[in-house]
Amino acid sequence: MGEGRQVGREVGIDLLRQVVQTLQQFSVELRRTVEAGGLERALRAYLAANVEPGVTTAVRPRGRLDALPADVSEEVYLIMREAARNAVRHGDPSHLEIEIEVTDRTLRATLTDDGRGFVPVAAPLTGGLSAMKERATALNGRLTASSAPGAGTRVEVRVPLVESGR
Repeated sequence: MGEGRQVGREVGIDLLRQVVQTLQQFSVELRRTVEAGGLERALRAYLAANVEPGVTTAVRPRGRLDALPADVSEEVYLIMREAARNAVRHGDPSHLEIEIEVTDRTLRATLTDDGRGFVPVAAPLTGGLSAMKERATALNGRLTASSAPGAGTRVEVRVPLVESGR
C-alpha cells in the first residue's frame, strides 16, 4: 500500500507540474504586448500560429504603424486577435484579411473573412464582440461588425488619434 501511495503521489506531482506549466503559458499569452516590430508583426505571428494552413491570410498595413502609441497598438491587436479567433472558430473561412490604416488623425483596422457569416441581432453584444467593443470604447473609438449568412464577416475598429492627445 505504501508503494501505491508513492506512485500515486508521483503521478499527482507530475500532473500538478503540467497544470502549472499550462497556466504559465496562458499567463504569458494574456499579458503579451505588441513588442518590437509592432502591430503588423504581432498580427502576422498570431495568424501564423493560430490559423489552419488551409486558410489564406493577409495583413495589409498602410501608414506609420510604428508611430502608434503602445496602448493603441496593444488594444487594436487584442481586438483583431479576437476577431480572427471568432472568424476561425465560428466562420470556417478559406480567406481572412486584416487591413490597418494609420493617418495623422485616425487608425482604422478591419478584419474581413469569407466564412459562413451570421445573422446580426438587435440584442446587445455579448461575448467576444462585447469585449472588442469595450476595448474600442476605451480608446474613444468605435467598433462595427457586419455579416450575413454565406457572405462572411467584417469587423472594423476606428480610433481617433488626435482627440485623445495621441
